[in-house]
Amino acid sequence: MKDKKKLTLILVNVMLVAALIIVVSPLLWIAKYDYPSADDWAFAASSYHALKNGEGLFGVIRAAVITVMEYRVNWEGRFSIVFLGALQPGIWGEKCYGIVAWLMIGSIILSELYLCSSLLKKYAKDSSGRWLSVPIMVPSLILQLLYNHSAEESFYWYNGAVSYTFAYGLSLVLLALFMKLGTEEFKHGGVRIGIAVVACILAVIVGGANYSTSLSSLLALLMLSVLFFCFDRRAFYRTWFLTAIVGISLWICLSAPGNMVRLNSNFGGATAGKKAAIIASLQYALYTICTESTNMRMGYMLLFILPFLWKAVKSMDYGFRFPLLFTGVTFGLYASQATPAMYVERGIYSARLMGILFCSCHVLIVGNVGYWLGWISKRRYEAPVLVTHIYDKLGKYLLVYSILAGILFGRIVWKSGGRSFSAYESLRQGLPQQYAKEWEERLEVLHDDRVKEVYFSPISIYPAMIMYTDLQPEDGYVWVNSACAQYYDKDVIRIVTEKMPVEQGGE
Repeated sequence: MKDKKKLTLILVNVMLVAALIIVVSPLLWIAKYDYPSADDWAFAASSYHALKNGEGLFGVIRAAVITVMEYRVNWEGRFSIVFLGALQPGIWGEKCYGIVAWLMIGSIILSELYLCSSLLKKYAKDSSGRWLSVPIMVPSLILQLLYNHSAEESFYWYNGAVSYTFAYGLSLVLLALFMKLGTEEFKHGGVRIGIAVVACILAVIVGGANYSTSLSSLLALLMLSVLFFCFDRRAFYRTWFLTAIVGISLWICLSAPGNMVRLNSNFGGATAGKKAAIIASLQYALYTICTESTNMRMGYMLLFILPFLWKAVKSMDYGFRFPLLFTGVTFGLYASQATPAMYVERGIYSARLMGILFCSCHVLIVGNVGYWLGWISKRRYEAPVLVTHIYDKLGKYLLVYSILAGILFGRIVWKSGGRSFSAYESLRQGLPQQYAKEWEERLEVLHDDRVKEVYFSPISIYPAMIMYTDLQPEDGYVWVNSACAQYYDKDVIRIVTEKMPVEQGGE
């Protein structure tokens, strides 16, 4: 009987992994036609020149550190954003930029699966827990990838995506390692030290990343530290330094002089106020959760994963106490991600921020549904008997149920379309191929050191999936042109909408 249940879980895992590959493939295939843009040039100019001048990896890292110090004073206090931005893959060659989508999409998938599997491994009483992270998280991941608010800013534009999507993924890994260090015993001290070192690096990166992720991560680790201090002092002593590192990193970002420069330049020097920002964050979080939790896609997704959540929580050696408190705390953590933007911008206008809010909303909903199911399962005689009876019976027909629920879930996804469908259609029409061809023609000029004054015609086609922002005409967003000119060591780059000059300038 156990072998039959295990085989069922393996088959469901194979089915879901295959579905995820189908969804992800067009998103990754189109990435090969992606190119650097905007802040990719601005942040990485010094690193690119260091590499071009033969200074090697050490020179690139040195240039990235110098860029961090310059931006800290002049514009951007979030050092992780600047440092990682200075290492954008395009400095090694524009063709390398195609790895961006692999990194960003991979960070979402792997981090959420890792967090889920870590919790199951820690608390599951039997070995079946290791097979449940995929059926619990993959359906949600499919929705996160298909319906993310902005594919170009969340997956394809490196500077925006590494600041938010990648940092979000690292924060989940940090949370999993924090729990691992605090609650697990290790046979070898070297393993604990290795995990602690990795966690410290992640704590620095997360604390110095976008304020939404750093603030919510700090609050989450603070609450866990308080719980550890009250109920498990050994766990507290094993992990407190990670909370401190995130807090110190965040403080370093907040104390940067460049924050005021940016606030005065972009937002008139005024903020919404702390109280107003918190209230607005709670309202936004409630609206988002209500919107997402009531749409048909989410409903079919939950319908699919409910038996696996039930099986997981039933096998856990955990009491699932105080579910209302758990929901309230996790809701507050989710809302805290919106607070920095509400404080400075008085709204959520960044598509890359909306992207991680969308992903974390799914994690919040799945986590809370699982917690409430766990509360019911541990109080069998207090909960409605019908609920437990249905789920216990359903476990005997799990494969049939999975196939039927999977068909319903796949049908609603197919009807509503998504990013993968758009990517496939764009590839079929040859749009990214044409876009890449025109950029390659531009790059021939940009890499010609003899040409100092550059005139380009506008790109004829903009594939929405991969294009963040292009070079602009003189009456447009011309700072992008200046950033590109500095990156490629040109005196000027202009976009002309009329007849091109016969020569491109030069010697």
